[in-house]
Amino acid sequence: MRSRSFVVLLLLFSSLSFADDMGRGGHRPDDRRVPRLFDAQGKVVGPIETFRSEPGVYLTINGALTFVAVRRQATADYSQYSASQFQWADTAFIPYTGPNCSGSPIIVYYDGPRPSMAVRQGADVVVYVAADAWSAPAAAASVRQSPNSSECTPYGSTIPSAFTPESTYPITQFFPEPLTIRY
Repeated sequence: MRSRSFVVLLLLFSSLSFADDMGRGGHRPDDRRVPRLFDAQGKVVGPIETFRSEPGVYLTINGALTFVAVRRQATADYSQYSASQFQWADTAFIPYTGPNCSGSPIIVYYDGPRPSMAVRQGADVVVYVAADAWSAPAAAASVRQSPNSSECTPYGSTIPSAFTPESTYPITQFFPEPLTIRY
């Protein structure tokens, strides 16, 4: 008798679940439309995700999964922003091991599964991806920082927790700007 009651309850719940799916047009939640990032040539970069409240995409660069953020394109003085065009979000503070911003940049941001940072020089953006190693103190000799990241200034300080770049990825060569978000 109990097994019959169990079978009846099982059939009732499965029919309710089927009716609910049909009421939503037969679509499951994973069938929903997902916004994707497109480059200037209309090529799909990937689905838009968020990491630390920033929009961007997860990319595999030389075998390492990392997150690369995007932001709205802005005028040079940041007084106006585009309603529909985006660009790769560059890092606001870029320390270097050598003087005059020479040598490798030091990765100080821990974005994504593998730490990385995007460095913009003019229209070119390069993503530096950390080596698969523990962070360590690093001596910085110079730095570029906002609001004038084209200017290099001396910086004699040790960064307590930093990563050494393992690889670089010229992201604007593969996915040129302006970027757009659409379905």
